[in-house]
Amino acid sequence: DEHTFEHYVYFLYCPTLLYRSSYPRSSSIRWTTVVHYLLETASCTLYTYVVFERYCVPEYKRSALEPYSIQAFVLSIFSSMLPATLVFLLGFFGILHCWLNAFAEITQFADREFYSDWWNAKSFSEYYRSWNGVVYDWLHAYAYQDVVIFFTTRVKIDKRRSRIIGSLVVIWLSSVFHEYIIACAMAFRNHRFSNIFMWSMLLIGNGLLMILYSREWYARHNNQRDFQYSHDWTKFFKPHSLDFLFQNITQYV
Repeated sequence: DEHTFEHYVYFLYCPTLLYRSSYPRSSSIRWTTVVHYLLETASCTLYTYVVFERYCVPEYKRSALEPYSIQAFVLSIFSSMLPATLVFLLGFFGILHCWLNAFAEITQFADREFYSDWWNAKSFSEYYRSWNGVVYDWLHAYAYQDVVIFFTTRVKIDKRRSRIIGSLVVIWLSSVFHEYIIACAMAFRNHRFSNIFMWSMLLIGNGLLMILYSREWYARHNNQRDFQYSHDWTKFFKPHSLDFLFQNITQYV
């Protein structure tokens, strides 16, 4: 198919990361639906701000001023679990559902399967494949398949091992980009309890993620002079908020 500048401009605004010369299109734009999705996006943004100001910021300010201890750190994680998970759900609904559907309606983009039923996932591999279809399709098309083909044809590794290497590369790329986004902003087997286990890990993981980034921000904010006048570049990569943990460990070694 012929590729034109018009195709490229459309690709910049349609809710997909895969460039194609043509996409499935809807027949018309429902502007009431667009307004509905945009209002939901604004509501999610406002609610996220309220959750941060009401539940997150006071806890992080308090924990940053307290003497560092293992007990205070664990308590901060548990107090951050529900607010962090709520922020995660608001971000998912506001971006992957409301924002992308609004742009899909404006651009008449008909393929709107931006996510699947990840809340019913019984393993983390199933969760990662279903919770963000836009990014997953891009990683599968431009990273996973190329890695599998390279190791199968060039390195002469069997297909099963090539798929394992491809999966590891995709996980690494995804973690790097997600880590970059968060930093700039501040296979279990199936059984009856696997979905409960996945949600438990999401709760703990979101709480741990929020408290680690917040404590690190406050640790660096309270010691800005050390970063401004220091020529030691390793300070920018060292987790200063975890110094207390290393100090407590060395006391028992």
